[in-house]
Amino acid sequence: MNNAPVGILYTKNGEILRYNAKFSEIFGFDTEIIGKSARQLCPSDAAYEALGEVAGPILSAGKPFHQEIQLRHHDGHTFWADAVAYLFDPRHPAEGTIWIINDISERKQAERNLHETVQELQSIFNNASVGIVFTNRRTVLRCNRRFEEIVGYASDELHGMPTANLYASAESHEELGRQSSPLLSAGKAFSATKQFRRKDGHLIWCQVFAKAIDPNDPSRGIVWIAADVTEAVSTREALEKSSREMEALMANSSVGIVVTHDRKIVRYNQRFGKLFGFPGENGIGMDTAGLYRSAEEHTELNRRAAPALFQAKPFQTELYMRRQDGSDIWVNLIGYVADPTDPSMGVFWIAEDRTAFKQAEEELKKAYFDQRLIFDNCVAGIAFVRNRVFQQCNRRFEELYGYGPGELTGKPTRVTYFSDKAHAEIGTTAYEMLGRGETFVSEVVHRRQNGDPIWMRITGRAIDPANPNDGSIWNYEDITSRKVAEDSLRESVMLQRAILNSAKLMILSTDSEGRVISCNPATEQMLAYPSAELLGRTPVECFFLREEIQERRRALSSETGFDPASDIDVLLARVRLGSVDQGQWTFQRKDGEKFIVELSISALHPEDKKAQGFLFVASDITERKRAEDALLRSRDELELRVKERTSELESEVLERRRIESKLRYLAHHDALTGLANRTLLQQRLGEAMDNAAQDDTKVAILFIDLDRFKTINDSLGHHIGDTLLKNVASRLTETLRSNDTIARLGGDEFMIILPLKANEALAGKLASKILDALRPPIRIDGHELFVTPSIGICFYPNDGVTVNALMRNADTAMYQAKANGRNTYCYFTAEMNAAADNYFQIESDLRRAVDRNEFEVFYQPVIDLKTHRITSYEALVRWRHPTKGLVGPAQFITVAEESGLIGEIGTIVLRQACSQLRSWIDEGFTSPILALNLSPIQFNDPNLTEGICRILRDYDLTPDRIELEITETVIMQDGELALGTLQNLSSRGFRLSIDDFGTGYSSLAYLKRFPVDTLKIDRSFITDMTANENDRAIVTAIMALANSLHLSVIAEGVETKEQYDLLSALNCNFAQGYYMAKPMPAEMISLETAATT
Repeated sequence: MNNAPVGILYTKNGEILRYNAKFSEIFGFDTEIIGKSARQLCPSDAAYEALGEVAGPILSAGKPFHQEIQLRHHDGHTFWADAVAYLFDPRHPAEGTIWIINDISERKQAERNLHETVQELQSIFNNASVGIVFTNRRTVLRCNRRFEEIVGYASDELHGMPTANLYASAESHEELGRQSSPLLSAGKAFSATKQFRRKDGHLIWCQVFAKAIDPNDPSRGIVWIAADVTEAVSTREALEKSSREMEALMANSSVGIVVTHDRKIVRYNQRFGKLFGFPGENGIGMDTAGLYRSAEEHTELNRRAAPALFQAKPFQTELYMRRQDGSDIWVNLIGYVADPTDPSMGVFWIAEDRTAFKQAEEELKKAYFDQRLIFDNCVAGIAFVRNRVFQQCNRRFEELYGYGPGELTGKPTRVTYFSDKAHAEIGTTAYEMLGRGETFVSEVVHRRQNGDPIWMRITGRAIDPANPNDGSIWNYEDITSRKVAEDSLRESVMLQRAILNSAKLMILSTDSEGRVISCNPATEQMLAYPSAELLGRTPVECFFLREEIQERRRALSSETGFDPASDIDVLLARVRLGSVDQGQWTFQRKDGEKFIVELSISALHPEDKKAQGFLFVASDITERKRAEDALLRSRDELELRVKERTSELESEVLERRRIESKLRYLAHHDALTGLANRTLLQQRLGEAMDNAAQDDTKVAILFIDLDRFKTINDSLGHHIGDTLLKNVASRLTETLRSNDTIARLGGDEFMIILPLKANEALAGKLASKILDALRPPIRIDGHELFVTPSIGICFYPNDGVTVNALMRNADTAMYQAKANGRNTYCYFTAEMNAAADNYFQIESDLRRAVDRNEFEVFYQPVIDLKTHRITSYEALVRWRHPTKGLVGPAQFITVAEESGLIGEIGTIVLRQACSQLRSWIDEGFTSPILALNLSPIQFNDPNLTEGICRILRDYDLTPDRIELEITETVIMQDGELALGTLQNLSSRGFRLSIDDFGTGYSSLAYLKRFPVDTLKIDRSFITDMTANENDRAIVTAIMALANSLHLSVIAEGVETKEQYDLLSALNCNFAQGYYMAKPMPAEMISLETAATT
């Protein structure tokens, strides 16, 4: 017993009576325990009693008891034991029980370790990132979840499935068997890349690894590991294709391509080697400094290129570089990093030889300099004119007209004429000739800056007769001295003839002011005035009739725009311009008798050519019969004058016909764009309707209105607006057929008449074509302008049978297109008339509402999603209509914008909001931040900042309590203009936010420059974000963008708890919407809330 390898114990009535040495060893007893209770061998009383309850019935039945149980060691720890018990004498149970105890703690620990290992392996198997599958005899036994995902089958579908079903083809499966069997049989691993076929039929590429579970026992099966490498295979193929394309590009490129690393040449193409004189690959490894004329130029290029290249942006410049033979070439150089994620990986450079272009450019500059030298130093005045506006002129031209340098640039040519009539007449004549490619030459009286007249010989020629808008070149020569000399000579001859041959003519002379200084006897006889009474007085005071002087004044004003100060100036006006004034007058003798005379007035010029006086020569033509001999002597001269006058009359008739033709054109065409006007449109529409009625066809009428044109016109000026309209007219014309009619009705409204054979859809196609034509930006004077049309379409005879009805219905459809969001087209329906009436009723009521101050301001709180407290209020306008009650902004804001009332309404809202803010402060509460919306008209107002600051001063408020909201679309209409306005507002202390963000077309280049504080996510993304992954992705992207730009984010239109919770989870800063609070009047806001939350 003492030598038994197991513990043996004899108990009776719960007492230990005997045991062997192994028992003492197992339990750690070093003293005698005979007579002690067997209770101490169990971990607890409960365990002892439980053992008795289990073993007692078995032993009582005369059967042995066998079980693995936990027992207690002498030192107190428990251990596992294999216990076997049987009665000493089954017939007499009271004789005691024999127990055989074997310590199995180590075996139990090994079992636990094995169990844990199996669990870990099962977890790895189930959660592995690669597919694992066990097969036997080419049948699937079991697999993990990842393998199910790869092949698209469920676990129960795969169990027992032939492995051939998983491959692209039976041949592929057989080939895999042939390749893998030798290796697997030898106990080696097998790997390959094969195509698998998913349950849905799609083929995928997988990297497979296989090993026999027991090479000596094929019945144990094979374990396969599969990784989906479809994307990697596609990427590798794309890279291989890209590499082949790059090699082809390098080999066949017409420009030099070189790759550098650490300022060393590592590779270049044949064109680069030829360009810089490298035979073969001799340049590889060379320092890039060898490509430049000096080390300084090489260093400077690297200094300039580094910022762009290290930001993974391309760098471009033009510079001189040096070939290997020492010659210089002018190169257009473009560089970009080989790997944008690691700029240190090297740089690709593209080199284009621009030497020939550079030489041509230098020669062009020299030619321009020479021409400019001639232009600036020419003795004649030279001007470049476009659309009758001086674009450029030389210094001589400015001196002739008395202007300083640059003062005439941009001025209309009208400033050099005395009257609109004179300006118009010469323009009509000149530009007709220029249009035919002829040179126009004329001698005219022009006006200097100080009002003095000047005789000019003008010569003009069009730059391109086929394109009048290209302008014309004009030469100006001062011929005043010549004219004066010619007139002086003519006057001298007349004086001599008067003295020698016309002694009976009235001859008198005056000083420069027109006072009589001498007269001949015939004058005294003709006028019955003694010479003494004439001397010192002007002729108009003595013998001219006042009514004829006034008639002459009116003629002068009409012809030249000149209104002389006195009656004598009227009489002498033409003479002072260098002409001889000849004509018939009625004189009055001293005794009151009137008679008709032929009068000639000329200037008297001494050698200095300045008029010192005037000569009056008159003949009493009532005595013509007594002067027959003198008239006969003048017959030849008179016949010549008749011929000249006849020729002049013929020219006048031709000119009058040309003017009448021009007037007819102007009466039917728009002066700005050259398109048909309303009159011609109505005539053409009537003709189209007649033809359609006769042919049983239709006519489409398209009414086009430019969206927000008024904003551009008001903010950038009418010059920009007019140029924009001409560009739009040109694009519209290009979309039409030859038999279509387009007209400008006025402002930014156009109309198109489209004759149709049968298909009404042609009108919609034309409308779409117009939308596409106006989509590209229009660049004017440095501004990049976007203009969109709203188009209304109606048809004859479906929508009207009169011109006015069709035009009105097309207009109505156009307004519906605007209501539908602008930049679209809409067909007319009968229901639209009611909508149009409602629109105009709203506009009428709005105008009265502004006068009666029917607007109220409601306030909607903005909530901090972290603290759940109110941080600010947005001021929102409501209209208290006298009959309709409270009207929301959605029903009238669009009408207010289009009617121009939005600016006044915005001012009303700002004043009411400031007044409420002032009230809260005066009542002792800390003022909340108020957010106010700015309309497009307000934002584009150049006086916006001063206007808002002025209202704040009226209420003693500071800008830091105001947040201004501007919609994304308004800001991006003109990025540079918006940047200036925003910077001005920010510098004054205003908070700025972009409203409806995500619905426009923000440029990130502008966004990062805008001094805004907050982005407001448009409600359209918030509404479906809990159900629509795309909207949720957009919201997340906007918040990430804002976070990177250090901007706050407000989510608008939060209406459900789900939206609120999701925004909180996404770490959105603020929220606003009906879920938290609806807009409310100020009296419903707690003062404590307004002040502290």
